[in-house]
Amino acid sequence: KYGISYLIQAFALVLNRHKTAPLRLLLVGGGIKEREYKQLAIDLGIAEHVVFQGLVPFSEVPDWHNELDIYVSPSILDSESFGVSAVEAMACERPVIVTDVGGLPEVVLKGKTGLIIPPRNAEAIANAILFLIENPELAAEMGRQGRLHAKATYEWRDNVQTMLDIYKSLKA
Repeated sequence: KYGISYLIQAFALVLNRHKTAPLRLLLVGGGIKEREYKQLAIDLGIAEHVVFQGLVPFSEVPDWHNELDIYVSPSILDSESFGVSAVEAMACERPVIVTDVGGLPEVVLKGKTGLIIPPRNAEAIANAILFLIENPELAAEMGRQGRLHAKATYEWRDNVQTMLDIYKSLKA
């Protein structure tokens, strides 16, 4: 559902085009497909560039987002109802790349806070990553705009107050 195999394939394409750049793919999380993903990285000859961090406590998620230069969410199913992780990455001032599924495109301002690409497309993921690598000033500006957008739109207290106001208006 998260499209990790497409991301690994895309990263191989990126490495092929930027052979000398010190690039690495950081995958945080775990699950039953981890062994399959590790084998894919080996098969593609990029295993030494891929870090499988495994599960991390929720309290450490911002630390890991801050390790990134670019955040990618290549989900393939519409079951991604809301892009919490993309919002977290934007709050950490990271440009984001998300696929056009579920709620992901709703949290990203296309071209302003990140890029929205078609799902199940390693080439599109690679091209988006390469675009941000090759345009570092734009990537940094997307990160800045992402943080502003996350603060303005997803501030917890503001969202709770909005929900309370909605509930109160329904009682009337």
